[in-house]
Amino acid sequence: MVHRRGIVPLCKGLSVVHQSLFGTTVILCCGVLHQLDYASEECQVLILVPTYNLAQETKKVIEALGRFLGVKAHACTGGTSAHTDRQTLSSRVHVLIGTPGCILGMLQRHSLRPDHIRMLVLDEADELLRGGSKDQIVEIRKVIMFLNTKDKVMSLAEELGKHYTESASHDDMDQHARDIAIQKLESGSSTILIATDLRGTKEVQVPIVINYDMPTQLMQYIHRVQQQNGQSGRRSSVVINFATPADDCVLFDIQRFCDRQLMELPTNI
Repeated sequence: MVHRRGIVPLCKGLSVVHQSLFGTTVILCCGVLHQLDYASEECQVLILVPTYNLAQETKKVIEALGRFLGVKAHACTGGTSAHTDRQTLSSRVHVLIGTPGCILGMLQRHSLRPDHIRMLVLDEADELLRGGSKDQIVEIRKVIMFLNTKDKVMSLAEELGKHYTESASHDDMDQHARDIAIQKLESGSSTILIATDLRGTKEVQVPIVINYDMPTQLMQYIHRVQQQNGQSGRRSSVVINFATPADDCVLFDIQRFCDRQLMELPTNI
């Protein structure tokens, strides 16, 4: 009964929480195969699993069920070299299965670009969200960093681009280019947006906002924070401020306006 109720929403691409039972992997793979665009050569489905053996098993099931569909799957678990994984991904892979640590490493090395991923599966989610794997999954998140000048934005974007997927937005860019930078962050093709401000763009919410440069005026700070926490004022982002003694005046104004004290981050973070 559980399988019968789960397979239809999976095939429709809906969000599903499914109890792990005998045969669940087959049901999961049926839903995955139904969502693929086989004319595309891009990676479209990402399956996170807790163990090497489960990754290999899932890959075999997908390839067996999709044998006559032309599906290509790859299991990335850390047992193969980064060079091999990168070569395989560049040669047409529809479905990528891997442990969180391996997937995170591929994202950080730019071996995996998530632009076309349309489905994310957490197989044995209770195991994935326990212990070290949970930390690795949480680490795959989005960040907005605010700076005060275009030159600083471009310099930081160049430096961070060596290790992370980033996009940039500054005042000299036209509206279309700034909208594209926002879309990259929303789609996951970039995990860091580096910007002077986001005035005139759609509201976007991320887990972490970093004021790499403190704004010079109170209202500029309020706009940055409000843009991420929604016009309703509900808190949804952690705001981190990089401040120097020169920022004492604006910090005082912020604390007085918000009626709360800004706490110093622990040194062990």
